[in-house]
Amino acid sequence: MQQNHFVIPGPRRDALVFLFIDEAQQFPRPFLKQLVEQCASSGIRLVMTFHTLGQMQDDWETLSMTQTRIIYGAPVGGRTEEHLQRLFGMHKEYPLNFGENIGSSYQTSVSHTSSSSGSSVSVSESVGDSRSFSIGFSERDAFAWNLNDTLALNYDRDRFVIQVSPGAELAHYGDKAIVCQRGGSHIGADSAGVLTGQSLLQVYAKPARNPPGGSSSSPRNPP
Repeated sequence: MQQNHFVIPGPRRDALVFLFIDEAQQFPRPFLKQLVEQCASSGIRLVMTFHTLGQMQDDWETLSMTQTRIIYGAPVGGRTEEHLQRLFGMHKEYPLNFGENIGSSYQTSVSHTSSSSGSSVSVSESVGDSRSFSIGFSERDAFAWNLNDTLALNYDRDRFVIQVSPGAELAHYGDKAIVCQRGGSHIGADSAGVLTGQSLLQVYAKPARNPPGGSSSSPRNPP
């Protein structure tokens, strides 16, 4: 009886394998850490999706060290927001300062004079008020990403943040993350299905190797 086999090439240095993991927080974190640390050297391109860095608990730092990071939202005060602050770095702020000084003084003096012709006493009082105003700027370092940026990111579904790690082919992105704005969906579900089918066909349509002790088999179309 003739058998059909799916052929999925294993990792090789002369071929790339794309691995997509949705809801990555449900996978064992030691397994995910090993993937992030070693998949590139094995010819594997890893794409992980999860909701927040807080779901990764103490391993969030390792699991966020991917070449490309895309963030669509962040809980206020959470680890994802803290990570965004680090991605955008620091900048200088120059807040305007106002000052006002109000003062008053009161002075009383008494003098007594005696002579052969008699004596005299004099009393003097003085009152003074002062008032001054000042205006100026002060310099301070602050995070370039602030709370308002997080709220705007969460509100706008077409806004996202992308950060690309340094690389010769990606150097034009710069050393900091950037905020992007989508103009709506650029590809529909039907088009995405066609592209997915064509990609799978390139994998499954390759001639299958003969199984041990078996006969040759024809490739099987993807479901």
